[in-house]
Amino acid sequence: MQPLISTVGDAQKSARFFVRALDDYDKGLKKFPDSLDLAYNKPGDLLALLQTALVSHRYALHISQDNADLLFNTAQVLTSLAELISEGSLEQTGVSSADPLHLYQEALEFFQSCLSLQEYQLTQAEAEVNASARGSMDVAQRDAGVGEGNSSVPNRQASADEDHWATIVEPVTRNTLLDSLLAQVETLTSVCGLLSARGTDDPGWVEQYYQSLLHERIMLAVKETGRYHEFTLTTAKFRCALAEAGFSTARLDISTYEREIAAAYEGLVNSPIDAEALCDRADAELAFHANI
Repeated sequence: MQPLISTVGDAQKSARFFVRALDDYDKGLKKFPDSLDLAYNKPGDLLALLQTALVSHRYALHISQDNADLLFNTAQVLTSLAELISEGSLEQTGVSSADPLHLYQEALEFFQSCLSLQEYQLTQAEAEVNASARGSMDVAQRDAGVGEGNSSVPNRQASADEDHWATIVEPVTRNTLLDSLLAQVETLTSVCGLLSARGTDDPGWVEQYYQSLLHERIMLAVKETGRYHEFTLTTAKFRCALAEAGFSTARLDISTYEREIAAAYEGLVNSPIDAEALCDRADAELAFHANI
């Protein structure tokens, strides 16, 4: 009988895609509020899904605290809840909501725990590969010159009626690390948007977080994976959001704010085919003019 295989994280990944789909529907309805297709096809209550997902994830963390997928997905649920609250999407629900800034900060803690675990797992995996390679070389050297006639293959055929279960765990790679790092940059970008709207909280800790915990690790991961364009786009949005937060809280003057936007997208918008960079730059410019 063929092995029965179960995958880890399918439910969490499905929930994550569901959240993304709802976000896309919401963005579409904001641009096209009279669209029948968007209104009709939008799935159910996002708030209920996120609340249920958060409760389930917290319970699962009590059972297993060393599951990187679970840590990552819990952080994403928290960021989605924070975005809903900060956008005022819960006003008509009557739900007493938490401070979105606290939710973002908790999400960053989960992302960091996930990243630390992934870095450890990658180090262990690389050590095992190196040890296995050395062992294989030793065996090959010992078996050199041994004739095929002296070899024997034991019969290990399992019972045909026996079921076999396997858990598929995706290996941690440098790309995995970069995903977790960029997710934190995106969360910090959302934090800056919240701080800009409030205009009172000092965003200095956001820049310190990036510089002390993320920058060097991101640069190393980008060098090893070659995902320069994705990194540049993500950090450009972050730099603009941070500059906007600095200006909104009177930490930056208008000329510095303007220079930060220009520097963030320098070299990106020069290519006419990079539509995403052009749109992001346009959004940053619109935010700049709205603030002045």
